[in-house]
Amino acid sequence: MERPFLAFDLGKKRIGVALVNRTSIITPLPTLWVSGPFEPFWKKHLLRLLDTYLPKGLLVGLPLQPNGEPSEQTRWVEHIIASMREWTMLPLDTINELLTSVEAHERLHELGLPQKKHKLYVDSVAAMILAESYLHKLKA
Repeated sequence: MERPFLAFDLGKKRIGVALVNRTSIITPLPTLWVSGPFEPFWKKHLLRLLDTYLPKGLLVGLPLQPNGEPSEQTRWVEHIIASMREWTMLPLDTINELLTSVEAHERLHELGLPQKKHKLYVDSVAAMILAESYLHKLKA
């Protein structure tokens, strides 16, 4: 892996971002706090991330229900993914994000972070977990 890829945990209020470098080290980046209409905000920040990190690809968590069926949130994320494909020609893959937020809260708790501060980091830690799952899937 020469160039990094970026992983995203998309939410209507917060967007978690993680960077996976060429040696597969995963780093959570600052959570993006959505202000204003989602798509213009997201496009501006996505393009900034692309310019900064020059990734070779993108990974987006797809929020499926426990039974594997799509939800209203799934359809919203799929709409955003379709927009992302229009904004960039980079390869884009998805991975089921089921329980990543739960695991992210557990990790933050294990680190001793007070619960009231979790929302500052939970989405980017969830993006990091998505990247970990994706890398494991590639190795399998």
